[in-house]
Amino acid sequence: MSSRAQSRAPSQMSGLDVAGLLNRLVDRQHDDLQRAVQREKSARAEAKAETAKREKKLKAEASEREKQAEQREQRAVQREKRPELKPNSENKQPELKPISVNKKPKLRQRLMSYGEKSKSAMKWNKKPEGQSSSVKKS
Repeated sequence: MSSRAQSRAPSQMSGLDVAGLLNRLVDRQHDDLQRAVQREKSARAEAKAETAKREKKLKAEASEREKQAEQREQRAVQREKRPELKPNSENKQPELKPISVNKKPKLRQRLMSYGEKSKSAMKWNKKPEGQSSSVKKS
């Protein structure tokens, strides 16, 4: 209120004083409305940004899943294209030839020494060296 309006009794306020008070009230309400509208716009923009972010993330995940599915499909196609091992002349593995112990003296010596260790162990009911005993003593 103006100083003139305060000095008078309420019934003696002039029309200009009342209009000024009403203008201030309207201005305050207008400002409050503008702030509320701005808050609502901000909330909508934030929700829109959050939705866009979520959609972008979902699209990226879907794209990744699709990419993985395509890779799996390509691997499956590659497996189907591989030649299967069929018993024909093209895919035969070379036959293994038996090794003659007589032609390999070191191998024969090792086999003979193992055989001797096994024989001596059998005499004493023991296992050859290098093997653990699993016989339980009672």
